[in-house]
Parts: sequence; structure tokens; C-alpha cells
Amino acid sequence: DGGARSAYVTGIAGLHEFDHGKGSGWLYRVNGDFQPASVSCGSYPVYDGDHIEWLYTLDLGASEGAVF
Repeated sequence: DGGARSAYVTGIAGLHEFDHGKGSGWLYRVNGDFQPASVSCGSYPVYDGDHIEWLYTLDLGASEGAVF
């Protein structure tokens, strides 16, 4: 949803935010570091060689070790 600096990923490959409860949705981390929800994936600077991962959480990132 959104675009450019306000891009927000609600679904990937048919799995969407809230499909598995109110705390479920997509998180991303760059080079192993989770990015807070306040930092849009569309505004995060990405450089050659960066490793970007998308993870689906059921509990706002707690089980993945995301601390915001």
C-alpha cells in the first residue's frame, strides 16, 4: 500500500497482514537488523550488497526477536 516513502507491505505471496490475528504481518530486516514499523520500506536506503529479509510474524515480531 502507499508508494515511494510511505510504502507499506500488507501481503507477500498470498499471505497478508492480519491473516493470522491482530498481531500478524510482515517485518523486514536489513543486514540482520529489524527496522521499526515507523521506517517505511520505501524510505529505507538500500545499498549494493545489502541483505534484505521479509519475515511474517504472528505476534508483532516478539517471537522473531524484533525489539522496537
